[in-house]
Amino acid sequence: MPGHTSILSDPGGQRRLTLRRLRVRVLAGADAPQDLIFDVPVVRIGAGEGNELVLDDSAVSGRHCEIRRTPGGPLLRDLGSTNGVKIGGNRVREVYIHQPTRVRVGRTELEVSPVDEVHDIEPSTADRFVGLVGGSQAMRELYTVLARLAPTELSVLVHGETGTGKELVSRAIHARSNRRGGPMVVFDAAAVPHELIARELFGHRKGAFTGANDDAPGLFEKADGGTLFLDEIGELPLDLQPHLLRALEQRAIRRVGDTHYRPVDVRIVGATNRDLQQEVKEGNFRADLYYRLATVEVEVPALRDRLDDLDLLVSHFLGAVGGHGVVGLSDEVRELFRVWRWPGNVRELRNVVQRAIPFTDGDRIPLAALPDAIAGRERPSGPVELDPALVTGTYHEAREALLDAFEQQYLEDLVKRAGGNLAKAARMGGVDRKTLYRLLNRHGLR
Repeated sequence: MPGHTSILSDPGGQRRLTLRRLRVRVLAGADAPQDLIFDVPVVRIGAGEGNELVLDDSAVSGRHCEIRRTPGGPLLRDLGSTNGVKIGGNRVREVYIHQPTRVRVGRTELEVSPVDEVHDIEPSTADRFVGLVGGSQAMRELYTVLARLAPTELSVLVHGETGTGKELVSRAIHARSNRRGGPMVVFDAAAVPHELIARELFGHRKGAFTGANDDAPGLFEKADGGTLFLDEIGELPLDLQPHLLRALEQRAIRRVGDTHYRPVDVRIVGATNRDLQQEVKEGNFRADLYYRLATVEVEVPALRDRLDDLDLLVSHFLGAVGGHGVVGLSDEVRELFRVWRWPGNVRELRNVVQRAIPFTDGDRIPLAALPDAIAGRERPSGPVELDPALVTGTYHEAREALLDAFEQQYLEDLVKRAGGNLAKAARMGGVDRKTLYRLLNRHGLR
C-alpha cells in the first residue's frame, strides 16, 4: 500500500520494513531554515497553534493546508486558505506528492518530499521484549519490528487471533515510545454496550443525560500525552465510526452534551482478530477509518505456529505464581501440548498451566492435572487419516479447509463436554464468550 508503512518479503525470503515518513524543509520565509521529518498520518501547516508546522507568516491562514497519508501516497490539500497553495506559480487545490516538490504558502517557500526508510528485519537476539515472551524466529522478528516502530508516532494496527497477546504488544510499543512517561489507556470495543461507547471514549457534560450529575472526561482525555489502545476495533458499530475518525483527524474531542472541542494528544494502537480489509469491502468498516488506524500493521503469531516457545512460556507462567514447587511439564504432557491446536493461544496455555499447579504433587505437571478438554483428547498412534476432499487445491486452500474442519469438530465436542453451557464452554476452551459465539455462528452451531 503506497501510503502506508509496510512489511514485505523479497523472493529470497528476506523480510523488510519500510517506514514511510514525510520531509518538509522551510526554504524561505520568517521560519527558514528548517528541516523536519514527520511520521504522523496528517501534517497540518498554518499560522495557528495546534498545527504540526506553525509558520510566523501573516499571509498564511490559521489552518492553511495539510499533507495527508493516503493509499495513493502523500496528498497535499488546501484547507480553504485565503492566499492559496502554489506549485510552480499555479494555485492548486489537491495534488499528490511523489517526489521533492516546492510549495509556496503565503510568503513562505517549502519543499515537501516523501521519505522511505527501508530496514532489513533481522531477528532480535532476545527471547523477551517488555512483557512479550518467546524465542522463536517469528517472535524475534516481531521484537525487531516493534523496536523500530515504538519510537515513532505512527498509528499501529495489531492483528492476531484471540489470546495471542495483542494488548501486550500495545503495552510494549508504549513502554518503548517517547510517550512512556504518559498514560496507557485501554478501550475494549467488544465489552462496552453500543449506547455507552461515545461517552466512554469522549466523556460527557453534567446534565447531558439522566444520571450525568458531574462532568466526566472520556478515555481520549485520560490518554492525553500517552497511548490509547483500541482493542477489538473491528467490533465498533458502523454508526459510531465517523465520531472516532473525527477525533483522530482533528486531534480534538467533544464530550457528549458539550458544544466545544478539547484538544488531545494521543497515539493510537488498535487491535483486531478480524480481516478489516474484507470488512471494508463488505461495508462493515469505513475505509477512511481503516487507513487512518492502519498506518502500519503487525501480526502476532498464533501459538500453534510457534510451538518452539512452549517451554519458555510454561516456565514464565509457572514463575508468575509463587508458593509452589512446580518447575515444568512431564514428558507426556509436553508431547500432548505439541499436538494440541491451542484455539485460545497463549492465554489458553497460561490458564491450563496455572490451573494445573494445585493438582500437581511433584515438580512436573502430569496428565491427570490437565482439564478434560485437553487430557481427554486421544492422540493418534499412527499417521492421521485425512479426508481426501479436504486436501485438494493449493497448500493454503487445503490448510484452511483442514483447520475449518478441525475448528467445527472442536467446537461441537467442546459444547458437548460443557453440557451445552456456553459460558462454561468458553472457560474450558480458554476463549472469551464473544469469540466463542462468533465461532459457533460461523459454523452454524448456534
